[in-house]
Amino acid sequence: MIKIFLNLLVVFSGFYIQKATVSPVYITFVIGSYMLFLLFIYKSSFKNDKLVNIAFFGITYFLITQIYVKGEINTTGNVIISILYFIIVIQGLHFFNYADTVSMSRRFINFSIAILILECIYRMNNPEYYFNYKDFSFWEQGFYIYKINSFMFQDSNFVGIFIISLFFFTVYLKTCHNQKFNIQLILLAILCFFTFSRAAWISLVFCYIIILFKNKRLYMKKVLIFSCMVLGSIFLFYIVKIDSSGLSKLKIFQLAFKFLKTGSYKHILLGVGFGRAKEYIGIGAHNFIITYLIESGIIGLLFIVIFWSYINVKTKYKASYVMFPFLICGMSLAGHAIPYLYCIYAIIFTLEKYNAYSNYHKEVHKHE
Repeated sequence: MIKIFLNLLVVFSGFYIQKATVSPVYITFVIGSYMLFLLFIYKSSFKNDKLVNIAFFGITYFLITQIYVKGEINTTGNVIISILYFIIVIQGLHFFNYADTVSMSRRFINFSIAILILECIYRMNNPEYYFNYKDFSFWEQGFYIYKINSFMFQDSNFVGIFIISLFFFTVYLKTCHNQKFNIQLILLAILCFFTFSRAAWISLVFCYIIILFKNKRLYMKKVLIFSCMVLGSIFLFYIVKIDSSGLSKLKIFQLAFKFLKTGSYKHILLGVGFGRAKEYIGIGAHNFIITYLIESGIIGLLFIVIFWSYINVKTKYKASYVMFPFLICGMSLAGHAIPYLYCIYAIIFTLEKYNAYSNYHKEVHKHE
């Protein structure tokens, strides 16, 4: 029974429908977490861990401080639910073996791809002409009509960062656990292209090239580095010349610096409240790190840095397969609701524990 409910939680962790009264991800979270909670009590099997303790501390901290600074209820709820996913999935995976965990990961990836294909078909067949981009060529700003009509999220940039998380989780499973995901990787790359999210494109290409460095000779590495520099130069030129959206992303850094210079000690330390950055800097924070800096303050951002760094250390830096691509993509836009990302972290953490256990026993047998 517990395996069914945990599968439900993980597989639906990225399934949002923005116009629905309640998205499927929240329905499965309530049902799944309640049933898992009952089973944990019945079996008295709650496993204590430093990562879990840090996560609980973060939830408690955000609850108290966001009430104090009057953060938006829905946005704060999304942040807390996302971290709760990490705790619940780690606890639930204690009932899984290695094969069960890999199988659930495969179901999560395949189901998410199916939903993303439907999302892409809907978005490409229902362009939003509310914005007048007729005077621009398609590659200047005309493609915006295909970015703001997703049935899953407010903007296809959110779709892009979800795809990036899935893509590099799939790369991790293929690279570190010898799983065959060639078709899934191709589909995710195609879906990423059709989000028209420049940040997602750059993140996918750049980070995948970095991963390939491990198995390439020095000459090939130089070629790949040069290619990255050329791509980066073209991208920056594109932003400066024609992309007002890209310029606004760069402006956010200036506004954040100004906020730190002029804001009150209360807001600098505790933040202005989740979902309220626009009230204080005149524009949505967009950037994942800047969002946490402004909306949860230096202390809130410090918690995220410590929490994510410890996840990276405990997974022997395997979480970086997903973490760094997410952060690069998140420099453009990242939402507060990222339960799928915390599910991925929890799965990588568990799989690396299996690897460590297996390697330990192999070493023991060698010396017998």
